[in-house]
Amino acid sequence: AFAVDGYASLERRGPLDALLSSELAHDPDVFAVKALFDELLYYGRERPRDERRQVHGILIDGSASMRGAREVFARGFAIALAKKLSLMGSSAWLRFFDSRMHRRVPAAALGGPDLPYLLCFRSERGRHYARAFDDLLGELQAEAAQDLSLTIITHGQCHIPRATVARLARLASLYGVFVLPPAELALDYLPLLRGHRLVTAEALARPA
Repeated sequence: AFAVDGYASLERRGPLDALLSSELAHDPDVFAVKALFDELLYYGRERPRDERRQVHGILIDGSASMRGAREVFARGFAIALAKKLSLMGSSAWLRFFDSRMHRRVPAAALGGPDLPYLLCFRSERGRHYARAFDDLLGELQAEAAQDLSLTIITHGQCHIPRATVARLARLASLYGVFVLPPAELALDYLPLLRGHRLVTAEALARPA
């Protein structure tokens, strides 16, 4: 049975307005650690039985072209985005790509041994974006996931066949984050994305 006011349970994830008031009594450092490792408690509200949970895939370009500032920003941004999506109640996962798609890392596993993997991943396969995203397309078609979004974090030379992107766009909402792109971003599939952002050198110079 559900509790009064629509609360159904205590959960490890939820919006800030559902946070148990007792959690705010922790020392700030303890609170930060508990938040990082998903140890805070939230009230879980009653949900319709047929409600589908949104799924967000975060794809990180792991090729050698991302080494340096691109790599540092891409991984930090991906981890922060995954944590934020999880706190908002969505299911999120991260994945590297180069000449193929590497294994998925659920956002829920970021506090464990998968965090060093995400921070220290090194590609030794070169890059072959056409093959990597064609493989991803086959996987997603087989899964037939609902409410799927994909955020692709890469550089300005990530050339994926337009036809592949068009087919992916029928399965998921696509977003692009291009780190330190050239002066003019010339990728023919940009109009197929729901949105994209450019991370310039000027932006990286302003941490705020």
